[in-house]
Amino acid sequence: MDPNVNLNDNHSEGDSVSPQQLNANQNQNAPHQEALHGGLAGIPQMDPALLMQLMQQMLIMNQNALARKPEPRITLERLRKNGAEEFLGENIADPLVAFWWLERVRCVFENLKVPVGEWADLAVMLLQNNAYEWWKRTTRNVDHPPQLTWEYFDRVFREEYIPESFVEEKREEFMHLEMGTMSLPEYRQLFDHLAEFAQDLVNTPKRRCDRFVKGMHMNLQEGMSTASRQDFGVMYEQAKEVVRTREGAKLVVEQKANKMPVQVASAGKAYSGKRPLSGSGIQSSKKAKSGPAHSVASSSKTRPSKHPMCESCGRNHPGECWRSLGLCMGCG
Repeated sequence: MDPNVNLNDNHSEGDSVSPQQLNANQNQNAPHQEALHGGLAGIPQMDPALLMQLMQQMLIMNQNALARKPEPRITLERLRKNGAEEFLGENIADPLVAFWWLERVRCVFENLKVPVGEWADLAVMLLQNNAYEWWKRTTRNVDHPPQLTWEYFDRVFREEYIPESFVEEKREEFMHLEMGTMSLPEYRQLFDHLAEFAQDLVNTPKRRCDRFVKGMHMNLQEGMSTASRQDFGVMYEQAKEVVRTREGAKLVVEQKANKMPVQVASAGKAYSGKRPLSGSGIQSSKKAKSGPAHSVASSSKTRPSKHPMCESCGRNHPGECWRSLGLCMGCG
């Protein structure tokens, strides 16, 4: 046997690979391996737990985006359904109409959470007839801003429909406001209304509370001496309690007065409310009875008789005299 022959080499001639072919294959695969290793080296290695957390956050964001409904567009019809009314500008002599319209529009905008930047444009949509004609003239003013704002609309609207003289009149009315014959709720309602024209006088909770108490009745003010002056709502609840206490005490006094014993006459009978007669009841009764009889008797004496006077008995009677016949005359 040839000692150079490897007994473990079972490759056939077809399976044998020359060194030249092996080197050629390695050189052929080298660019692909380098590209693969180079590409992976460019990608940062991330912690699997962190990667999972990031994917979960992205999933939640997508779900929220799908669940979020688009904000409904504010239309004129929607404003009407929520209480806003059109302003015609017809009752220009009554500034309260314009005042309440402006307050109502502001309230609707706030309830619908309308962005302040859209308030002015929506308010213009509610102007009709004379009011819209006024607005068209306003847009030609030199100070009309290119971008309409609520501050500008509010200012020019008040200048046109809520004059300063009206505001001063209401302010003066607030300064002299007193409860008078009003109930506590009525007093508060008028107080809140007039306070809108004198905001600088009630610009803190304490000043608002002090002014409210000052206008109450004196007897109610005494009960409010220890009331809170830092929260108007709390103070008003205490005022209601003071009113209930005063009214309850007044009712008790009236009930006691109605239950007092009635005045008793000297004879032991309840006082009837009539003026007593002079003298005793018996004497009065006798006088009442004798009065008419006396008047009848006196009238009979003065009345002339139709019969001649009898010579036997001295009386006036027809026919024969009973005395001459011996009969009873009933003289007693």
